[in-house]
Amino acid sequence: MVFNKKAISPVVATALLLVVAVVAVVGFQSWFTTFQSKQLSGVELQTASAGASLDVQRVESDLVYIYNSATTNINVTGLTISSNTGDYQCTETTSFLVTPGVTSYACDGTGTYVAGESVSVLLETTTGLVPVTKVSQ
Repeated sequence: MVFNKKAISPVVATALLLVVAVVAVVGFQSWFTTFQSKQLSGVELQTASAGASLDVQRVESDLVYIYNSATTNINVTGLTISSNTGDYQCTETTSFLVTPGVTSYACDGTGTYVAGESVSVLLETTTGLVPVTKVSQ
């Protein structure tokens, strides 16, 4: 009996398999990049909207002066102040309301605070994080 069936060679089959695998990986990467950017833009919007009405005016010793430009109170659930040199750290985990206008809030710090030292301030509100870098006065 003579069989005259033709099939693709193993080299062509391997090449086709590699092409399909590469196309699948590129497709997944494209989908994941789109998915990730949508998720991150949502976080950016939350953070931006949370910080739109809060600004740190100055830091003095264990007091931080926060300006609320909104017309309503904003609930701050966490406050962290740290000097760029690492010599000063202040963390407040007790929630407090920031009223409209400029108000000072106490923050028990560790280390030595130097007047005029550049500090980083991170406010955490119920709607997101508000990062602020401020030079103290």
